[in-house]
Amino acid sequence: MKKAFVMMPYAKDYDRVYSMIIKRALEEKGYECIRQDMTGQGGHVMKNVIQNIAESELVIADLSGLNWNVAYELGIRHTMNRNGTIIMCEREQGAEPSTKLPFDIYGMNILYYDKNWMQSYSEDKIVEELKKRVTVCENSTASTSDSPVHDVYTELPDSLLHIRESDQDNKQAERIKQLQEENVKLKDRIEKAGLDADESGQTEDIRKIFAEAIENSVYYSDEAVKKLQEFALKGQKKEFADFLADVLEKGYLDETDCKIVYALCREKIGIPPLTKVFLECAIKLHPDSEELNVYFADELGRDYKTREQAFVIANEMIGVSRKNGKYELTKHVSSRVIRAFFDVYIKLKKFNEIIQLSETLLEEYSQREMHALIHRNVANAYLNLDKLEEAEKACRVSLEYAPNDDMTYRVLYRIHCAAENYAQAYIEAENSINCDPTNENNYYIMAGFICDENYARTSAEDEPHLIDSRVKREYAVPFIIYALDMKKENYGRALEFLNRNGFEKEVQRCIEALQSGEDLFEAFSDLDFSMVEYCIEKEL
Repeated sequence: MKKAFVMMPYAKDYDRVYSMIIKRALEEKGYECIRQDMTGQGGHVMKNVIQNIAESELVIADLSGLNWNVAYELGIRHTMNRNGTIIMCEREQGAEPSTKLPFDIYGMNILYYDKNWMQSYSEDKIVEELKKRVTVCENSTASTSDSPVHDVYTELPDSLLHIRESDQDNKQAERIKQLQEENVKLKDRIEKAGLDADESGQTEDIRKIFAEAIENSVYYSDEAVKKLQEFALKGQKKEFADFLADVLEKGYLDETDCKIVYALCREKIGIPPLTKVFLECAIKLHPDSEELNVYFADELGRDYKTREQAFVIANEMIGVSRKNGKYELTKHVSSRVIRAFFDVYIKLKKFNEIIQLSETLLEEYSQREMHALIHRNVANAYLNLDKLEEAEKACRVSLEYAPNDDMTYRVLYRIHCAAENYAQAYIEAENSINCDPTNENNYYIMAGFICDENYARTSAEDEPHLIDSRVKREYAVPFIIYALDMKKENYGRALEFLNRNGFEKEVQRCIEALQSGEDLFEAFSDLDFSMVEYCIEKEL
């Protein structure tokens, strides 16, 4: 991966510039983003800084705050490299006529950004501009330069490292020639001593190593995953566990393989201790994998014995700490990690903590998607604390940021169910389907509500109202058939729902239709699916 080194002041305000703008832009352009205080490199700091400055394809220098370290490091970069340097700065420091930037810097091509970029939600604009400048650097040729040093001394190589590399190449060539001459002399001595024929021991060792590698190849990557899938599909749990132990002992799984095996452990084998132990091993193999850490925290949160451990991991994932009674964040993470963090906190019943932490999170993350996610989980927390008014208010704020989020409408549905406002609960269930008609869970929620509360919309012109329990089949089953038609492989869930609610005849009809390949809607042609279609087509 290409390497980009970032030089900037180390302060909380600029940490956000780094994580939300610079790091995001560089990673989207395919660069590994490095900032010296976050590397954990040992040894002399300045030695590591100079090495990163010289060896990185790209360098970003943020001059905000007129930091002496950054200015000094920028000078080193301009001396070392002809191009690949981007300068940034807060706009007010470069504003005319009273610019605070030194005159020898002021005339350069600087990317200015507003100091209050978080309040103005302008990070996307800055990110795109930075990405454009990265593209310009990538397309630079030997004749282009962003270094005043190389503008004056045009005969210098693009990077001063090329001089060192040239010297090393010459030394290496001389050393290779010397070794070749020594090998010839050594071979002559071996032949004269009659030792050249006695190589059987070494040959046997090599053959043994190769034989063991071939024998163990089944424990590596694709072959291992394929065999584990076979055991899982056949329900051979002991064989699955034994082979998985061999894989972890003798072979290797990459991150993608680990995700597949996790799904097999959880969904096919269904033994929580096995799933937990595997995830522990997977994280040791890939400690930087966000997704595997998310899975592990979620798994620990399911067992009351390991919930405190899940709490610790969740806090480490998001970088949350508490000092003097206030929450602080030590890093900036993806929305997937934030989502997993909330899932763990909900499982651990940390409802008050979610509400208290939300203000800190809203300050750190300015994207609309993140604000919607945070407010939705605050609503969920208030709901679990039976504070229904606050919960609904938080949901409405969430919908201002993400008006078509079916998960928020699900929370609203639960709020109105808790308040026994069943007509409105039905409408929120409709809205969930409308926002994501491909999610089968939304259909099961609606069907379950109709069966449990005997509430339904019986026509597009009528509001949801109480119905006779004897006709609930007419309004609930169409939602189940619609969900089953989308995912026929999940027929077990549909049959269980129908059985549980006393629809035995419908169970038999489903089985016959699935076995014969008959169209499900034709098999249930006596039902009216117009209310399902109304949910999908209605305008919010």
